[in-house]
Amino acid sequence: METIKEWFNNKGILLDINSDLTFEAVMRQPYNFYDMSDCGESDIRQMVFEEISEIYGISYEVIYDSWLSENNDCWVLVRDKKINLILE
Repeated sequence: METIKEWFNNKGILLDINSDLTFEAVMRQPYNFYDMSDCGESDIRQMVFEEISEIYGISYEVIYDSWLSENNDCWVLVRDKKINLILE
């Protein structure tokens, strides 16, 4: 699985960011983005949240709201989508 740092590097953006951090880890706890990433840049957070939206098929607003309200609603949505796919 590609890390966030690798994803940025592939886009030609070199960042000083946690080299082990994955999109799944941030999706599970978006409210911990700054602590997990060791990056305090809001534009980087926005780019990561946008990519999570693309990867997991959930709206940016859900991820952003999860970050603002310090909950894991986006993980619950993704988990429920996976369960529904298995049950279908």
